[in-house]
Amino acid sequence: MTADIDTRVWIVDLDHGGEMDFVLVEPGRAKPNRRVISILSPFGEALLGARIGDMVHPRFLGHEYSVLIKHVEPYKEDTRYE
Repeated sequence: MTADIDTRVWIVDLDHGGEMDFVLVEPGRAKPNRRVISILSPFGEALLGARIGDMVHPRFLGHEYSVLIKHVEPYKEDTRYE
């Protein structure tokens, strides 16, 4: 599966360790404080189109990171937390 709009992407931070997940969405639905990020953000652009096993290099706050795509799955928005 490819990282695209309405997918949840799990990454492994190869520079600092640790794992994290992000949901990719259209710009108007982004909620960065909940790790729901726009596909047009620098981080979202780097993840868009990535597949499991890919290494990508997103820029965030002026720094470039090396992350490994661990898992990608479809995301269905849960409105209970809106």
